[in-house]
Amino acid sequence: SELSIPCEVDGYPTPDVYWSKDGARLANTDRIQLTEARLTIQNVAVSDSGTYGCHASNAFSSHYSTVSISVQGIYVPAKCTDNPFFANCNLIVRSKFCHHKYYSKFCCKSCVEAGQLNAQDLEMQADESWRKK
Repeated sequence: SELSIPCEVDGYPTPDVYWSKDGARLANTDRIQLTEARLTIQNVAVSDSGTYGCHASNAFSSHYSTVSISVQGIYVPAKCTDNPFFANCNLIVRSKFCHHKYYSKFCCKSCVEAGQLNAQDLEMQADESWRKK
């Protein structure tokens, strides 16, 4: 799933804008896209909960606005489980190896909960593999 937060900024001279989460400045990543007008997070996880801020400033003034986001839970398909016999799932998540074809199977639950795998994509893959048989 996706989270999108808008930020309307106007001023002269044109203000510089940056985004923060819990007071720390954010940067663009593979999951987080930042523009002056919007913050977008792909594959939202519980760890994305926090207070997000849009900060704008120019030579004359600075303003910011915040919003608190609480991600309550992530849908994990029943067949999406971890198998600690084959992999240390905490290490796989920390190392961001969830897209590896084996680790995505052995650490499915941990990877989905960390926002590194999308539960809907997993269900579609399962449906397609069933049809191929």
